Amino acid sequence: LREQMRDEIVRLQKEVGITSVYVTHDQSEALVMSDRIVVMDKAVIQQIGSPETIYSQPVNSFVANFIGVTSLLEGKLVQRNGNVCEMEIINGSSGYSVKAVGGEGAKVGDKLILSLRPEDISLHLSKPTDPSISNVIEGQVIDTIYLGNFMEGRIQAGPNEIGIQIDHYEKLTPGQLVYLSFAPEHGLCLTH
Repeated sequence: LREQMRDEIVRLQKEVGITSVYVTHDQSEALVMSDRIVVMDKAVIQQIGSPETIYSQPVNSFVANFIGVTSLLEGKLVQRNGNVCEMEIINGSSGYSVKAVGGEGAKVGDKLILSLRPEDISLHLSKPTDPSISNVIEGQVIDTIYLGNFMEGRIQAGPNEIGIQIDHYEKLTPGQLVYLSFAPEHGLCLTH
Protein backbone atom coordinates (compact mmCIF):
# COMPACT_ATOMS: atom_id res chain seq x y z
CA LEU A 1 0.00 0.00 0.00
CA ARG A 2 2.80 2.41 0.90
CA GLU A 3 4.55 1.79 -2.44
CA GLN A 4 1.28 2.39 -4.30
CA MET A 5 0.82 5.70 -2.48
CA ARG A 6 4.42 6.70 -3.24
CA ASP A 7 3.97 5.87 -6.94
CA GLU A 8 0.69 7.79 -7.06
CA ILE A 9 2.29 10.90 -5.51
CA VAL A 10 5.14 10.77 -8.06
CA ARG A 11 2.64 10.31 -10.92
CA LEU A 12 0.53 13.27 -9.73
CA GLN A 13 3.63 15.44 -9.31
CA LYS A 14 4.69 14.81 -12.90
CA GLU A 15 1.16 15.05 -14.32
CA VAL A 16 0.36 18.36 -12.64
CA GLY A 17 3.93 19.70 -12.88
CA ILE A 18 4.08 21.08 -9.35
CA THR A 19 6.91 21.43 -6.90
CA SER A 20 6.24 19.62 -3.68
CA VAL A 21 7.97 18.95 -0.38
CA TYR A 22 7.74 15.47 1.06
CA VAL A 23 9.12 14.71 4.52
CA THR A 24 10.14 11.12 5.22
CA HIS A 25 12.46 9.06 7.38
CA ASP A 26 12.41 6.27 4.79
CA GLN A 27 15.68 6.54 2.86
CA SER A 28 14.59 4.43 -0.11
CA GLU A 29 11.45 6.54 -0.41
CA ALA A 30 13.57 9.70 -0.48
CA LEU A 31 15.83 8.27 -3.19
CA VAL A 32 12.91 7.11 -5.37
CA MET A 33 10.67 10.17 -5.07
CA SER A 34 13.11 13.08 -5.15
CA ASP A 35 14.83 15.31 -7.64
CA ARG A 36 16.63 16.95 -4.69
CA ILE A 37 17.09 15.68 -1.17
CA VAL A 38 17.78 17.65 1.99
CA VAL A 39 19.33 15.51 4.73
CA MET A 40 18.93 16.97 8.20
CA ASP A 41 20.27 15.94 11.60
CA LYS A 42 18.75 17.55 14.69
CA ALA A 43 17.27 20.37 12.55
CA VAL A 44 20.64 21.15 10.91
CA ILE A 45 21.03 20.67 7.16
CA GLN A 46 23.86 18.23 6.49
CA GLN A 47 23.65 18.03 2.68
CA ILE A 48 21.45 19.08 -0.23
CA GLY A 49 21.71 17.35 -3.60
CA SER A 50 20.35 14.90 -6.13
CA PRO A 51 19.64 11.35 -4.98
CA GLU A 52 22.72 10.16 -6.92
CA THR A 53 25.00 12.75 -5.27
CA ILE A 54 23.65 12.15 -1.77
CA TYR A 55 24.18 8.39 -2.15
CA SER A 56 27.55 8.34 -3.93
CA GLN A 57 29.16 11.47 -2.47
CA PRO A 58 27.87 11.99 1.09
CA VAL A 59 29.58 14.92 2.82
CA ASN A 60 29.99 13.18 6.18
CA SER A 61 29.50 9.88 7.99
CA PHE A 62 26.00 10.85 9.17
CA VAL A 63 24.73 11.27 5.60
CA ALA A 64 26.55 8.12 4.39
CA ASN A 65 24.98 6.05 7.15
CA PHE A 66 21.55 7.66 6.79
CA ILE A 67 21.20 7.17 3.03
CA GLY A 68 21.65 3.52 2.19
CA VAL A 69 23.70 0.82 3.85
CA THR A 70 27.38 1.48 4.46
CA SER A 71 30.23 0.18 6.56
CA LEU A 72 32.09 2.91 8.44
CA LEU A 73 35.71 2.21 9.41
CA GLU A 74 37.68 4.60 11.56
CA GLY A 75 41.23 5.56 10.60
CA LYS A 76 43.66 8.41 10.12
CA LEU A 77 45.10 10.15 7.09
CA VAL A 78 48.64 8.99 6.29
CA GLN A 79 49.14 10.89 3.03
CA ARG A 80 47.31 12.32 0.03
CA ASN A 81 48.02 11.89 -3.68
CA GLY A 82 45.70 14.19 -5.62
CA ASN A 83 42.14 13.28 -4.67
CA VAL A 84 43.17 9.89 -3.21
CA CYS A 85 43.81 9.53 0.52
CA GLU A 86 45.93 6.83 2.03
CA MET A 87 44.41 5.90 5.36
CA GLU A 88 45.57 3.68 8.18
CA ILE A 89 42.53 1.76 9.42
CA ILE A 90 42.55 1.05 13.14
CA ASN A 91 42.60 -2.72 13.70
CA GLY A 92 43.13 -3.38 17.40
CA SER A 93 46.81 -2.96 18.24
CA SER A 94 47.84 -2.88 14.57
CA GLY A 95 46.30 -1.52 11.38
CA TYR A 96 46.25 -1.76 7.61
CA SER A 97 46.51 0.79 4.83
CA VAL A 98 43.81 1.54 2.25
CA LYS A 99 43.39 4.13 -0.48
CA ALA A 100 40.12 5.92 -1.18
CA VAL A 101 38.86 9.20 -2.57
CA GLY A 102 37.62 12.16 -0.54
CA GLY A 103 38.83 13.59 2.74
CA GLU A 104 39.08 17.11 1.36
CA GLY A 105 40.59 19.52 3.86
CA ALA A 106 42.02 16.78 6.09
CA LYS A 107 45.65 16.98 7.18
CA VAL A 108 48.09 14.13 7.81
CA GLY A 109 47.22 12.52 11.15
CA ASP A 110 43.58 13.70 11.08
CA LYS A 111 40.89 11.17 11.97
CA LEU A 112 38.78 10.10 8.99
CA ILE A 113 35.97 7.61 8.43
CA LEU A 114 36.11 5.23 5.47
CA SER A 115 32.66 4.61 4.00
CA LEU A 116 32.23 1.39 1.99
CA ARG A 117 28.97 0.48 0.27
CA PRO A 118 28.30 -3.30 0.31
CA GLU A 119 27.85 -3.49 -3.47
CA ASP A 120 31.29 -1.93 -4.08
CA ILE A 121 33.24 -4.65 -2.25
CA SER A 122 34.62 -7.78 -3.94
CA LEU A 123 34.90 -11.08 -2.10
CA HIS A 124 37.92 -13.40 -2.53
CA LEU A 125 38.22 -16.88 -1.05
CA SER A 126 42.03 -16.72 -1.09
CA LYS A 127 44.42 -13.78 -0.80
CA PRO A 128 44.52 -11.99 -4.16
CA THR A 129 47.91 -12.06 -5.89
CA ASP A 130 46.90 -9.90 -8.86
CA PRO A 131 48.66 -6.53 -8.35
CA SER A 132 45.73 -4.70 -9.97
CA ILE A 133 43.51 -5.65 -7.00
CA SER A 134 43.84 -2.96 -4.35
CA ASN A 135 42.73 -2.41 -0.78
CA VAL A 136 42.77 -6.02 0.35
CA ILE A 137 41.23 -6.57 3.79
CA GLU A 138 41.42 -9.90 5.61
CA GLY A 139 38.38 -10.97 7.62
CA GLN A 140 36.22 -13.78 8.88
CA VAL A 141 32.66 -14.55 7.87
CA ILE A 142 30.09 -13.73 10.55
CA ASP A 143 27.06 -14.81 8.53
CA THR A 144 25.44 -14.68 5.09
CA ILE A 145 21.92 -14.35 3.75
CA TYR A 146 20.98 -15.82 0.37
CA LEU A 147 18.43 -13.56 -1.33
CA GLY A 148 17.97 -15.25 -4.72
CA ASN A 149 19.63 -12.88 -7.17
CA PHE A 150 22.29 -11.75 -4.68
CA MET A 151 23.86 -12.58 -1.35
CA GLU A 152 24.46 -10.36 1.65
CA GLY A 153 27.14 -11.08 4.19
CA ARG A 154 28.80 -9.67 7.28
CA ILE A 155 32.58 -9.95 7.62
CA GLN A 156 34.57 -9.29 10.81
CA ALA A 157 37.85 -7.45 10.06
CA GLY A 158 39.49 -6.74 13.40
CA PRO A 159 37.10 -4.53 15.37
CA ASN A 160 35.18 -3.62 12.20
CA GLU A 161 32.14 -5.33 10.75
CA ILE A 162 31.93 -4.93 6.97
CA GLY A 163 28.76 -5.62 4.99
CA ILE A 164 29.05 -7.10 1.52
CA GLN A 165 26.56 -7.72 -1.26
CA ILE A 166 27.60 -9.94 -4.13
CA ASP A 167 25.60 -10.84 -7.21
CA HIS A 168 26.24 -14.57 -6.98
CA TYR A 169 25.85 -17.25 -4.36
CA GLU A 170 29.02 -18.29 -2.55
CA LYS A 171 28.97 -21.08 0.03
CA LEU A 172 30.55 -19.48 3.11
CA THR A 173 30.64 -20.71 6.68
CA PRO A 174 30.86 -18.65 9.88
CA GLY A 175 34.51 -18.19 10.89
CA GLN A 176 35.80 -18.81 7.36
CA LEU A 177 38.80 -16.67 6.36
CA VAL A 178 38.03 -14.42 3.36
CA TYR A 179 39.52 -11.37 1.72
CA LEU A 180 37.69 -8.25 0.64
CA SER A 181 38.84 -5.63 -1.83
CA PHE A 182 37.55 -2.39 -3.29
CA ALA A 183 38.74 0.09 -5.89
CA PRO A 184 39.95 3.42 -4.43
CA GLU A 185 37.18 5.26 -6.29
CA HIS A 186 34.57 3.08 -4.54
CA GLY A 187 35.76 3.96 -1.03
CA LEU A 188 35.07 7.39 0.41
CA CYS A 189 37.06 9.13 3.14
CA LEU A 190 34.77 11.27 5.28
CA THR A 191 35.09 13.63 8.18
CA HIS A 192 32.71 13.10 11.06
